[in-house]
Amino acid sequence: MTFEEGDFQAIVAKHFPNANLLDASRLTGGVSADVFRLVIEHESGVGSVVLRIHGDTHSGHPALLEYELLNSLLAADVLVAAPIAVDVSKEDIPAAYLLLADVEGVTAIAKDFALIAIRQMAHALFKLHDSLPKGLPELPRRLE
Repeated sequence: MTFEEGDFQAIVAKHFPNANLLDASRLTGGVSADVFRLVIEHESGVGSVVLRIHGDTHSGHPALLEYELLNSLLAADVLVAAPIAVDVSKEDIPAAYLLLADVEGVTAIAKDFALIAIRQMAHALFKLHDSLPKGLPELPRRLE
């Protein structure tokens, strides 16, 4: 799916009244959505949000389900990007989308810290699966 600046401007205007879109750049990764960082200028300064566009050809899950899941995880103090808004109307663009807080950092793991990072990730996954947060939305089975 191809997107133009006007698509991003429509999204910003809808969810951030009185804000101006300064930049939209594609982020790498993700097979379940097209992902962009939107830099916006608003009354309190310049900031950025992440836009995840769930098209019909993506091999993921509905945008609404992702929004509900992230809200449930956030409420259970799981460290996830905070969901800001979800739109499934397809009025602004021809696909459902999700807006998230932009979390600063990098996804690359330095070679010297790989073992520590793997242990931290394993611990976080164990903790999550050991006591599943209440209020999770109904999730589809992926493997049968």
